[in-house]
Amino acid sequence: MIDVGLASALARAFQRFWAGDPEGAAFTAAPRVEALTRNLLLIIDEPIYRTQRTSTPGQYPGLGALLAFLKAKGMNESWYRFIYTLCANPAGGTNIRNEISHGFINFVNTTYAALLLQAAAYMATLQPGRAEPVNP
Repeated sequence: MIDVGLASALARAFQRFWAGDPEGAAFTAAPRVEALTRNLLLIIDEPIYRTQRTSTPGQYPGLGALLAFLKAKGMNESWYRFIYTLCANPAGGTNIRNEISHGFINFVNTTYAALLLQAAAYMATLQPGRAEPVNP
């Protein structure tokens, strides 16, 4: 369900992690969590991203809003809370994706890199019409 470019980016993130570059892995994986979420919403024909792109280019809903749409469509509550807290919750979570993207973190350790890879891998396995991800 994911295109070759996105799959290749995820593969590079895992390769960087396994090669001992957790920072490179995290910087590669962090934006892909949002890309995977957005792509899944497009596949299930949710207008949240497509409408924004047409109506007000450059103004996209954040990952938190995208995850809320998936949760409403049946995303596992525990995975929703994990990914939201790790990547999107500005008030009570790590929000590591935002912190990395804005240069607030100067060193990304293996724990954060592994958690981002886990979030991306989970999102990559989701398919429309399934309550749980597909086992590889």
